Amino acid sequence: MAVRRAKKLKKVDFDNVKIIQQRLDLIDKEYQELGDAKLQLTKKVNMLIYSEYKAELAQEIGKIELYIDKKKASLIKFIKETDQQNIALAKDLQTKYGEGTINPEKGTFLPK
Repeated sequence: MAVRRAKKLKKVDFDNVKIIQQRLDLIDKEYQELGDAKLQLTKKVNMLIYSEYKAELAQEIGKIELYIDKKKASLIKFIKETDQQNIALAKDLQTKYGEGTINPEKGTFLPK
């Protein structure tokens, strides 16, 4: 039985793998920001129910909702771009190295 040995990725390929990983990390951070904004929105809505300053709070709620909508649209676009880049990179790496798995931390490829 043949031994499968890891191959070191070329620098450009390793850099491209790291870029995708960084983009995925940014996506996770954006999810957190959206969650935080949703919590802030919920707090403002609860305040509105029991407040005398309804007009001011309603305006703040509108601003938060607009912020959330803009962030969501931007995040959806960023996710689609990242997915496209990831697919293109996977095809490129498969062409160069064959079938297998990538270890992004070590910058190595392990063939199947």
